[in-house]
Amino acid sequence: MNNYFYIGILILATGCKAGDNSDKKFEAVEGENAYRLVLNPTAGSEYHYDITNQSEMNVEANDKQVENSSKSDIGLTYQVDRDSAGLFLLKMRYDKILLHTKTDKAETEMDAANAAVSINPAEKMLGILKDAELTAVLTRTGEVKSISGYKEMGEKMLAEFGESGHDKNMIQGQWEKSIGEGIIRKGMTELFNIFPDTLVRVGDKWKLSSRQEGEVTMNVKATYQLQEIEDGIALIKSEGEIISDKTARPNTINGAIADLNGTQKGEYRIEVKTGMMINSNITSVVKGTVQAMGHEVPVEIKTKIKMIGKRVR
Repeated sequence: MNNYFYIGILILATGCKAGDNSDKKFEAVEGENAYRLVLNPTAGSEYHYDITNQSEMNVEANDKQVENSSKSDIGLTYQVDRDSAGLFLLKMRYDKILLHTKTDKAETEMDAANAAVSINPAEKMLGILKDAELTAVLTRTGEVKSISGYKEMGEKMLAEFGESGHDKNMIQGQWEKSIGEGIIRKGMTELFNIFPDTLVRVGDKWKLSSRQEGEVTMNVKATYQLQEIEDGIALIKSEGEIISDKTARPNTINGAIADLNGTQKGEYRIEVKTGMMINSNITSVVKGTVQAMGHEVPVEIKTKIKMIGKRVR
């Protein structure tokens, strides 16, 4: 089961973006034509997003180039509410999860819609995610305070596969970390965690620094700039660097020690009034080496994340 589990996790978790523990740095802005970009959607509103994540990994081993690729297509809806403290409650619902992987000459496709009749454990797990009821609590600055519902998904998964004992605890821990803290929380930070902490004018810049946990822990430093505002839509562009954290242990891919560094670029359009994302494109290129069995193997990973959103209610 574990091989199938990791295939789904790695595809969905591919890509680099500042996490929700960002250290925001900015310069104060005063005067006219300044904007406060924060999360402020109307209670009762609903937004739908189509998210495509493509990744290519090239590995050079024994004088041979091995190319691996993955693609995920996800449909996701957020229903907006607010609590008594003024925090935003976003109820999440996945309506589509399609995964495709290609490793050398082997190809695999998984569709959450087939979960009920599938004998593929990974496809069944995608079905659990698709049917889940999840709620996230966010601040006006896009910080994810909590996410509820993914632990119940883990319990349902364990009941589905009948795991017990040590394996049960291990799989549940992997599920909560990879699904709850990884896929779900990471997907939300890609939508909401780009706001500055002060008023900004067109042309102003702000910085986000973060530590992205995973099989390989990465430090991400990005600079964002407000390019223009037209018809109530803000265009924001970003550039940043991605550096593997050499102090983190273990910092490995399937047991192989990794040393990876790279760059990322992003373009985002958000509603000024609500702070909700309309569309975004993020690309990253990470290069480096992994050391396994006394050999140092060159690796290059290219990632593209495209997000298209709209208000449906």
